[in-house]
This record gives sequence, C-alpha cells and structure tokens, in this order.
Amino acid sequence: MTPPDDKKGAAGMADFMAGEPELGSGVSDLSGDFVDLTTDVVDLTREAAALTVEQVAAYTVDTLRERLPVWLAQHVHDSEDLRQDVQAGLRSAIAQCTEADLALTLENYRAVGQRVRFQPFDPAAQFMARAYLQEVPTQTVLFGADYLEDALEDGPCLLVCNSLSYSDAQHIDLLLFLYGHEDVADRLVYVVPPKIYDNPYRRMAALSFNTLPMGRVGNPAAKTNPAELLLQASELMNNGFGVLLFAEGGRSRTGRLKSFLRLATLACQPGTSVIPLALTGTDVAFPMHEHQLIPAAVTMSVGDPVLVDDHGPEGALTGAWRQLADLLPAEYQPDKDTPPLI
Repeated sequence: MTPPDDKKGAAGMADFMAGEPELGSGVSDLSGDFVDLTTDVVDLTREAAALTVEQVAAYTVDTLRERLPVWLAQHVHDSEDLRQDVQAGLRSAIAQCTEADLALTLENYRAVGQRVRFQPFDPAAQFMARAYLQEVPTQTVLFGADYLEDALEDGPCLLVCNSLSYSDAQHIDLLLFLYGHEDVADRLVYVVPPKIYDNPYRRMAALSFNTLPMGRVGNPAAKTNPAELLLQASELMNNGFGVLLFAEGGRSRTGRLKSFLRLATLACQPGTSVIPLALTGTDVAFPMHEHQLIPAAVTMSVGDPVLVDDHGPEGALTGAWRQLADLLPAEYQPDKDTPPLI
C-alpha cells in the first residue's frame, strides 16, 4: 500500500455544549471519569467540567451558537493560538447551519440512546465536529481506504478495530473524511455501550456518526440480547452499511492489542467480509484520565478482507486479528503469547 500525502487532520471528540451550570460535588467529565470538583481540573474550568446532560438538553439554538466555540476550545490542551483556531473554525461552521439544522441537532441530542436501535448521525453535529477536530492533530495518515470502499460495494462488511481511547470513532470518521472517503465514513455504524450517552460530551460526539447501542441509556438492565444486536447488525450490513466493532471489548490500557472477544463471531455471518483497522496515536491525542485533547499524529491502516465463507466465523475473526497485529507498529503489537480470541 502507498500512503497518501500527509495533511493536517483531525483528532478528538465531537463534544458539544457549554454553559454556566449549577455546580454540584462532581460530575462525569470529558473522559468519562468522575471529577471531584473539590480538586483542581487542570486547564478546564469548573463550569465546563460540571455540565450535565439535562443542562445541555435545555439549551436553545441561540445559546448553542453563542457558547459552542468558546466552550469547545477549552477542551484543547495547547497554546492560545490553537484554541483561537478552533474557535474560528467552529464559528465559521456554526454560521453555516440554519436554525432548523441546529433545532434538529438539539432534538436528536435529547432523544438519542433512549431506544435500542440504529441511531443515524445528525448532519449539523457531524459538520461541526469535523470542523472542530481537524484543527487539533499534528499529522494524519491513512492507508488502504480504497480497499474498504471496494469491500463495502462487494457485500456485507464487519470492521474490527483496536481500541485506544474514547475518541477512536471520531478519529476514524475524520480520517476517512479528510482523505476524500466521506461516503465510506457516512456508511459506518459503530457498536457502542449505552454509557456513551450518559455523558454530555460523548453524547454529542455520538451524534456525529452512526451508532448501534448495546443497551438503553439510563437503564443498565436493559441490555441488548446478543441475538437482537446480531439481527440489527446483519440487517445494516445487508443494506450497505459497514458495522464496526471494537472487538477487544474495551480500551487497551497499555496501547498493545488485546485478544478479541469470541462473542464477536456472532456478527460473522455467511457472506460477510471481516476487515481489520489498525489505529495508532489516539492514545496520545486523548489519554486515559485526561480532560482535554492533545495535538498528536494519528494513523489508520485498513487491512485486506477475510471472508467468513472461506474461513468460518472464528477463522475469519482470528485472521483479521493476526492481520491487525501485523499492521501495527512494534509498540502497539500484542504481548507475546496473546491469543487472538478469548
């Protein structure tokens, strides 16, 4: 594969909201961790850290226009110059959104995650997320996206990717968009846990791409039956979408590839191609326990399709895992003797 020319790219989350909330003792922050507001949150204002889903749900379009650029700039950990660039990009993007566009975004924000079903992306949230994110990284590189486009045209596709941070999905979307594969980006569906909707920042991030939740927000007991999730995923793949699983089941705390969960074989139906995606740099761009995005180089490599019809479900998933491991640089490769599936 020949890499395209480097271009300034995007990293981070399509986080969205600002305001002057009533401060409590603590809330869930940008990283999804609980913030104790009796301690300092470095470079992040108490107001930004304390926002809740309910406060954002009460916003009006005018409030959104007024507060979005300044608020999002607070979530970039770098110089004032970069934060000013982020603000300028967002002001330009939000100015291009109509009243109806933003009203729909707020409506979708309030409703997303309430039902266990496919959630299509919100156009205005996606547009503004990409404008915001592309200001942050130092470099982006994408390998092999043409293979992904061809595979989606050939039939049902299951994508499996390593997981490094809460911003992985946003990086994938932006990389495809920036390198001219917007159609592919718009056809990917990310399988996500319901907790993504419990945090105001990540809830809006989820509006910027297609999601398939594994349960319903606010009701941990209402988890999706694997067979039900499989049925929805199969229907989406048969209708031209590529379903993307972070098949390790959670972020790697070391950055090294972990085993895939054997449960992922449920999505490896006859006629499906399993395609590995190897992601690097998102762990630097948004490390665990950080509250802000950090400029970093982000790379994604797309591997060759592994056909379920040729290898069976476990064989296809194992083959994709091995190929993903080979695509990763040494510092991201799995520890010795890591099994492909557990």
